[in-house]
Amino acid sequence: MHFTLATAAAILLTLASAAPNGAYSKTTSSLATFDDLTTLPGAPELTPVPNGYDGLTWNSLDVLQAGVAGIATGLTPQSGNQVAANGVTDQLTKGGVYIAADTVKSFDLSYLYFGCVVNTVESVASVPVACTVAFTAFQVGNSEAVATVNMQFNPTNAVVSKMTKADFSGQWFSDFSNLERVEIAVVESASTATLTGLLIDNVAYKTYSS
Repeated sequence: MHFTLATAAAILLTLASAAPNGAYSKTTSSLATFDDLTTLPGAPELTPVPNGYDGLTWNSLDVLQAGVAGIATGLTPQSGNQVAANGVTDQLTKGGVYIAADTVKSFDLSYLYFGCVVNTVESVASVPVACTVAFTAFQVGNSEAVATVNMQFNPTNAVVSKMTKADFSGQWFSDFSNLERVEIAVVESASTATLTGLLIDNVAYKTYSS
């Protein structure tokens, strides 16, 4: 079979448009641990996770050092001693939590670790509290959410708990791929949703850029 240059170009264009995130995009696998970020001990609300960190925007999330300056987070970080945290102050001044493509075209969310604590993460002492967290996926070019997945956190200890893994690499993979952003919200809590601090750590994802 004989192919002209025009035919070959048309085939390549079709394959590129059909492939998720673009067949010729640069891909980078990342694990955001927040341990490499500089923060002010005892004042997490003054140290937001910088936009562009590992290619993404981290809205309404601050860098929190566990066990520093008298802060007992109520949760054990998944790695190191720093996590990303959202508390009442963030909710009032910065709005809801979301992770979005910043310096990249799109991203696939693989997994992250999360947990909830009573009151604000900026308080002198916090304890873990059971909660339900909703993860809502928005894909590139789609203004409507493609999926909302609710994940449950149940403390493993009344004082200091391990974090829970939210895994999107299995049945939710297609919904949490080619993302523009993911909104994260505490929708239910054994305390109250508005007085519950949300902590996340070790966010694993793949980014795509031209």
